[in-house]
Amino acid sequence: MSFRAISRQTSQILKRTNLKGLEFALPRPLLVGSVRSLSTVQHQLPITGQWRGSWQPLVGFSINLLNRRAVRYYSVIEEESSAPVIDFNKMKDIAAGKDSTYVIVDVREPDEYKTGHIPNAINVPCKSSPGAYGLNPEEFHLTFGFEKPAKDKTLVFYCMGGIRSSISEELAGTCDYSKRLNYKGSWEDWVANRGAIEYSPEPESAESTESTEPSKSAEPKDSKN
Repeated sequence: MSFRAISRQTSQILKRTNLKGLEFALPRPLLVGSVRSLSTVQHQLPITGQWRGSWQPLVGFSINLLNRRAVRYYSVIEEESSAPVIDFNKMKDIAAGKDSTYVIVDVREPDEYKTGHIPNAINVPCKSSPGAYGLNPEEFHLTFGFEKPAKDKTLVFYCMGGIRSSISEELAGTCDYSKRLNYKGSWEDWVANRGAIEYSPEPESAESTESTEPSKSAEPKDSKN
């Protein structure tokens, strides 16, 4: 049978084959390379109950695609958030600040945060401060300049596009924060829906503070007559 005929037959069978099942049936070392022949597969992959498909899809078929899929499956970043996901409308209600049980956490880096953020959000960066939720209250305050959220608060996480927020809420969960929400759309969704934007004031430098203080006029000395 020609290579073209095999490829055509392979494509037809792949449409009927559950690739996800194949992914788990294949040993991970096998996913590194490409299957060049049926004999290679027979030596490396014994028939098990996990495999209900046909051997034919593997003939002349590179499993680089399966390899990439396997990498994505085992990646922490690609895992779904364990916290409930909220949408723009829910986030808008929370950002209004009417319910003090919520704490909005912007997990972007400080330089991103200062360019604009969701109203009432605190900044606890995911990348530069991944261990923040494990700090004691005093260490947390010294690091960030505000009080550490209490464990009975509901933390609402967002970032730029939903990846760092998922990571941060998982990290908070390992530190006994059981009440967590993930605004998966995050900043991109907030801006697209024309949500209100808050800007944090820049801290005043010592020089600017001195320049704004009213100058004290020198007191006249008492003249002696």
